[in-house]
This record gives sequence, structure tokens and C-alpha cells, in this order.
Amino acid sequence: MSRIEFAWQDGYWRVVGILSGDNAKSLDDSSWWGPSCDAGLRVVFSRFDHIYDTIEPYMEDERALLPTATEPSRPSTRSRVEVALGSTGETVTLVQSEDGEWRLGGALVRAGETQVRAGNGNVYTLTLGSNGAWTAAYVAETVTVQMGESIYRVTLVRAEDGTWWRGDQEISTFWGTMVSTPDGHRYQLKWQDGRWVAMRVSG
Repeated sequence: MSRIEFAWQDGYWRVVGILSGDNAKSLDDSSWWGPSCDAGLRVVFSRFDHIYDTIEPYMEDERALLPTATEPSRPSTRSRVEVALGSTGETVTLVQSEDGEWRLGGALVRAGETQVRAGNGNVYTLTLGSNGAWTAAYVAETVTVQMGESIYRVTLVRAEDGTWWRGDQEISTFWGTMVSTPDGHRYQLKWQDGRWVAMRVSG
């Protein structure tokens, strides 16, 4: 019967030898090297430092015997950039992986196609310039307002700063504006309950 003997040295348990035999009752434990042989030679102690050079070629690296842990393959990060969303003060982080693809929150980013929405509701399209720099282009919000029951409509555009425009005319959400249609009718265009409506004006 054999067992490995350890000794505490420099804060570590270290292998100091191999104990072989079947009688360990009268061993001397006072030695730094651990138990020594008893008087009847029924137990044999071999110092590990004496035999290490001989057995080292036959020893195996335990780490090589352990199974290799596998993780789901995922692109490693190559670089990241912060892209400002206009004047909102907000940014989005784009990450480029080793395969050269850009991603936003794990989703693939396609230049000129991927859109993001800022906290104020503004929508931006992520674009990649010829200089390799990413920018966010504002996507103007447009609404079409029907003039009452008529066939006529007007188109309003919301600018990045939140103002509304009809052509080159700014429309106040407080005052609204008057619109005349080709059939001679007039409509009051006004902001109501978070949307634009047109109400016909008599006379």
C-alpha cells in the first residue's frame, strides 16, 4: 500500500515523498521530510526530490488531461466607437468584431439602413462615411393632414429641433396656421392632442 506524503513549506503543501508498506504505527513524524522508515523496515519512504529527475519524463501534465471548456463562438472585439445622435446629447456605441462587422447591442449594423430612435423621438440612420467615420443622419418626420372632408391634403415636416414646417414656413404648435385649398375653402391647421388636424373655417 502506498501514499503520497506532503510537507508545509513557504505557504504551500508540497510533495516530499512516497510512503510504501502496510505498517505506519511507529513512524517518526518529526522530520521535515515526513515519516522515516520504522525499525522493522516494514514501511519504506522515498524522497521525491531524489527520484524526480528519473520519473519526470514519465509524468503527464494534468492540465492536458482535463476536458477543454467550450463557449459559444462569438466575434472578439476589435474596436468601438460612440456615435452622437445629432444635438440630442445622446450617443450609441458601435462595436466592430474581428470579422469586420459592426454591431449595435449585438445586432448587425448596416450602413444607411439601420435606424435608432433617441429619447426625444427623433429617428437617425447610421451611416459610414468614406473616411471610415460613423455618423447619425436625422430622418425627418413627415405627416399628411387631410383638409376636412375634402380631397386636399398638406404635408408637414418635423425638423430635428422639434419645429414643424410646411415648405419653408414654420408652423407653430400653439398658433397653428390657415390653409386655403384650390376649391376656395379655408381650414385652420392646429396641433391637438399630439397631432395635427385641419378644421374648416366658415365664411
